[in-house]
Formats: sequence, C-alpha cells, structure tokens
Amino acid sequence: MPGSMLDVGRSIGETGVDRRAVICGMFDSTGFGLEIGPSHAPMFPKSEGFNVETLDYIDAEGLRAKYRDAGVDLSRIEEIDYVSDGALIHDVIANRHRYDFIFSSHVIEHTTDFVGYLKSCELLLKPGGIAAFAVPDKRYTFDVLQPVTTTGRVLEAHRRGQTRHSPGAVFDFFANIGRLRSADTWTRLDTGFVEFASDLNTANIMFDVAAQPDAAYHDIHGWVFTPASFRLILHDLRTLGVTTLGETGLHEAGALEFYVTLQEGGAGPGISRLDLHKALVREQVMSGLKLLGEDDPAAAQAFAQMVA
Repeated sequence: MPGSMLDVGRSIGETGVDRRAVICGMFDSTGFGLEIGPSHAPMFPKSEGFNVETLDYIDAEGLRAKYRDAGVDLSRIEEIDYVSDGALIHDVIANRHRYDFIFSSHVIEHTTDFVGYLKSCELLLKPGGIAAFAVPDKRYTFDVLQPVTTTGRVLEAHRRGQTRHSPGAVFDFFANIGRLRSADTWTRLDTGFVEFASDLNTANIMFDVAAQPDAAYHDIHGWVFTPASFRLILHDLRTLGVTTLGETGLHEAGALEFYVTLQEGGAGPGISRLDLHKALVREQVMSGLKLLGEDDPAAAQAFAQMVA
C-alpha cells in the first residue's frame, strides 16, 4: 500500500484540535486493530499500548531509509507486521474476521481499487467491527482543482481488477495540482490565489509513461473526495449490493481531511441520494466562490452572503 503524500501531524484544522481524540471519539480503539499505512506517524502506536497489527508497502527498515533525511522522528516508525506488494489486503492477511477495527490515514485515495479496499475491510473485520478512514478533503488540499471521483469510476476500476492508476488519472493528477499561497494544504479560513503547481508538459510526459504496457505503479491521488462525494459513493455501493458497509459517522475538520466510520449494516447517511448530490454541489459552489473571491469581487460578495 502507498504511504501518505501529506505529512499529517497530531493536530489539524483552524483550532488545532487533537485528531486522535476526534478519531477515537468515533469508535472504540481498545480492541484488536489493524492500522494500514502507518508510515512514520502511526495513529495507534504499539509503543503506547495499542493492540494493533500494521500493514505498509515496505517494512520498517525501508521506511526508516525513506525518511532518514526527511526531518521526521524515526523512532516513531514501528515494526510492520504485513508488507503488501500492491495486492488486495485480504490476499496479504489470510485470517478472516480478525479485527475489531481497521484504520487508515490518507491511504484510500492512493489505492487502485477503491471497492476492493472496502471488500478487504468486510472480510477482515469481526462482526460489529469498524472501518475508520481519515480522507483528504479536496477543498483544502492540492486536489482542489481536480474533479471529484464518481461511483462509475470506482466500479469500473474494480471490474477491470485495476492494479495501477489509469494513464488518464495520472495525467489529471499532474495537470491539476493546485496550491494556495504556495501551500499544499490549508483551512477553511485561509484565503488567497490558487495556482497550478505543475504544467501540461509534465502531465503529458507522465501520461505517456503510465500508458506503457509495463508501466510501474504511480503513487498519486487516484481518487478525489469531498465529504458529500465520499458519502454518495458509499451510498451507491451499498444500495447496489457491492458492499455491506454503511456509514456510521462522519466528522469534518474544516481543513486537510475528514473522518468517516463504516460498519457492516451501518445505517448510512440518513439522507436521500438526491440530497447527497445537493450537498456535493453546495460544497463545490461554496469552495469555488471562496477561492474566486480573492480576485473576483462579485464572487466574494456572493460567498459572504451565503455564509452570513
């Protein structure tokens, strides 16, 4: 599994809230868990008494080598129990219905098979177990200029057994990376100009590389979400019988990420599919007006009226 492209600390958002406190408030982390992609900053460290196993795309020695010159605390890197070569997680971990909870932070957007990732959680969770994700919110990250992922795209990737991101997804990622005042992430209170951080020539080169028959895996954000778009996909997959997991909780941070918990038979979002679409449109309109407001007085005024 790929690691996070974002250096996520313990605090987040405009108030600097303790993200572990928020996440642990959404489910019981005292049971036996699996943390996927802990990298150099595990949310549930074994050293602090959490009863967890871990899975990452390289072992602890490889992680220490990767981050040796990155200015991170290497002592926080713990031994990895399972190393994935890109296979589905339930093909790496043989035991079924093993965990009380599964947690991943900034991993699901890197996966090549979103549906397969959910199916792994279904197979590995005990009855009543919780899958919890910290997911980048495109409104406050370098994904801001990307279109949101749709249900059709994740269904297609699963049907194809996708093990690497499509050349089109690779092109879009590099063509549309955005920054706000040279920052990769920000909060809902930040203002400024959004600018491209890459260019079309680079994107086209990466497209050509990814289109080769023997192309290697490209570690990109293959999937892009707002809270409403994520909930909509989950709603659709559940309604179609593609997954048994249903939403049991969602928390927005007003910054880098949002948190969602799923459970077999979970109640779901509690609103209709049409209302989820309306919420998605509202999120994007509000975000767009705010970002345009720096150099568009009419947009700034419209945004001010909407939030008044």
